[in-house]
Amino acid sequence: METGIQETNPHEPVQTKINWQDFEVKNREDSIKVELGIKYELGFYSLRQDSIEVVDKERTTEGTTEVKKPLAVLVLGVDRYNGRPTKKELMITSKKLIQTIKTYFERDMLFRRIFQLEKSGSGFQTTYQLIALQDKPKA
Repeated sequence: METGIQETNPHEPVQTKINWQDFEVKNREDSIKVELGIKYELGFYSLRQDSIEVVDKERTTEGTTEVKKPLAVLVLGVDRYNGRPTKKELMITSKKLIQTIKTYFERDMLFRRIFQLEKSGSGFQTTYQLIALQDKPKA
């Protein structure tokens, strides 16, 4: 089944580097940082699959070493942010949230609805809620 999500070339160099615990791209004004306990209203206009390089710690016989690994992410273009038009990005690494977004995409809802996004928990217990709200206003 065609999903419209672009595959990336695994041999291309990855520009963005984040730590395993991070969700957002750091130091970018055009990115949305999702904070704990805050509800966001977002409208999306684009979706692309990408990968980033993460640093993970692995135990070896000599001790612990840092290993760089690719991590699949979705990058969403945001055109509505808390009731206002905008042009920002939201990078998603959560596998459960990626599956929710793909479901909305396959149902042809992702680009025509406003969504509520909320983050709770921390570390490996972090969860995200994405709920479809009303239709986006016409441009």
